Amino acid sequence: MSDEHKFGWGLFLFGVVVCVVTALLLPKFVVAALVFAGLCAAAGAYLLDWLSTPLRAIASLIIIIGGLALLGWAVWPALELPRVAITGYDVILFKPYQSTFVNIYFRNVGGPGNITIYSAAGFALATANPTDIKHELDSFIQKGVAAGGGLSFSLKPQEIKWFTVIGPLLTPQQAELLRKGTYAFYFSGTIIRGFDGRNYDFCSFVEGNKPNVVLQCPEQ
Repeated sequence: MSDEHKFGWGLFLFGVVVCVVTALLLPKFVVAALVFAGLCAAAGAYLLDWLSTPLRAIASLIIIIGGLALLGWAVWPALELPRVAITGYDVILFKPYQSTFVNIYFRNVGGPGNITIYSAAGFALATANPTDIKHELDSFIQKGVAAGGGLSFSLKPQEIKWFTVIGPLLTPQQAELLRKGTYAFYFSGTIIRGFDGRNYDFCSFVEGNKPNVVLQCPEQ
């Protein structure tokens, strides 16, 4: 292999490494700008006959790879699937003659698409094991998933939505025990993506005497 060939392939491999590193470390628009600049430089050198035959072949590869990279950058947001990030809770426990409930707010941090939500809520002693309560709620939720008919959303990228998880209606005596912290209010659910059926599970609870402090159920 001649020195010219070695230089050309070395330059090409160096460019590939730089592209990979910048793609991992830099913002998306910076990566796109770098790819576009490299594409223009390679195309200009190719068209102006500044390159010998081996280097023209390498420039052709750069142009093809750069073009595909830009095409992927333009098309990928439309192909990305929705991803839900829960952003807040509004827990309502003590409205007279109304069921307990929680409003859960979320943002779609992925692409456009459809999701379906299945959820459940209930009360347990504050001394109960949260993992055990989560398993009981999960069992109930899976029955709902098998039956179908969950709450469906059609999401746009970065769109903010909310849904309500309804709990039981408390008697005055139960509400008083809840206020004292004897009981905790649990709410759990699963969010299923329409395209591939992938699910995101959530489970939280509040102690009755601290309804504004939302705690997360243990993973296991």
